Amino acid sequence: MTERNEREARLRLYRTAMDAATVGITITDARAADNPLIYANQRFEELTGLEGDEILGRNPRFAQSPRTDQRTVAEIRRAIERGEPISVELINQRADGTEWYNGLDISPVYQDGELTHFVGFQRDVTAARTQRNELAVLDRVLRHNLRNRLNVILGHAETLTEGASTEAVPVHGSTIYRTATDLLSVSDKTRRFRTALDTDAQTSVRTDLVSIIDDCVDRITADSPGVFDCRLPDRVDVQSGESVRFALTELLENAVDHSERSEPEVSVTVEAADGELTVEIVDDGPGIPESEQQAFERSTETATDHAIGIGLWLVRWAVDTAGGDLDYADAEPHGSIVTLRLPAASPGIDT
Repeated sequence: MTERNEREARLRLYRTAMDAATVGITITDARAADNPLIYANQRFEELTGLEGDEILGRNPRFAQSPRTDQRTVAEIRRAIERGEPISVELINQRADGTEWYNGLDISPVYQDGELTHFVGFQRDVTAARTQRNELAVLDRVLRHNLRNRLNVILGHAETLTEGASTEAVPVHGSTIYRTATDLLSVSDKTRRFRTALDTDAQTSVRTDLVSIIDDCVDRITADSPGVFDCRLPDRVDVQSGESVRFALTELLENAVDHSERSEPEVSVTVEAADGELTVEIVDDGPGIPESEQQAFERSTETATDHAIGIGLWLVRWAVDTAGGDLDYADAEPHGSIVTLRLPAASPGIDT
């Protein structure tokens, strides 16, 4: 009886530890058809957005997303069939449709030489995966920008040193100046982006979205021609104020700078509903080149090696940091429609 009581006490301890673990823990029955779940801890319920009775009895594949890489799924299936351990990362989907990256470890359990169960450990590695994706995109885009623009500078400088005609000197000199200015602009954008994110990470202060837009418009119209039609409510607050300010500044400046008209026309509309703020920016410019539209996709892991600018990627990441989303559409008959959806700041936080 003493041994039995000690064994039951240990089992209760193990169960309590697993229930309270900060990673998802699951156990499946390898002897039953389709390897169903017989245990899932509270963290796994949080990761999937489902209660225990909605989870048990199902194969863990229910948590996969339509975008889950089927090659990774095939790797898992082979390991399960062979009764071997495996560690992978794959996209999963919560009950509300939210996607997250699952750092999944699966270990087989053998009893008396028979495969009886699989133990799974699930970690939400979305933040780390997103950071790696962003760094990869940043590396590709910067290398592309630097390589192309430095080749321009070197080419024109070489022409000058080889004795270009007096008439051609101003042309080559202005090209070198303009290209160098573009590179400095890239550096300035990345600096402002990092400053915005660092500021939001260190503070928790609500900021009036309407004031942010007004400030951006005033700053732009002070230096550039442009007509802004702003339809804004009296006040709506966002939490990640500096990240939102960076994104809006970049988008509004692009709407004016890339226009082919002497007086670009830009409309800005803000609507609030059900805890979400929608900002729509419509311009009459030439539209955003298809090569740069990848930044508007929800995923950043398939960045092209031929992206031209870094500005839209920084906007994408700033909006992601603010917990929002970003969409693009061509305007008719020409122009761009950029839509930002941002969570309204929670009430009760000091401004």
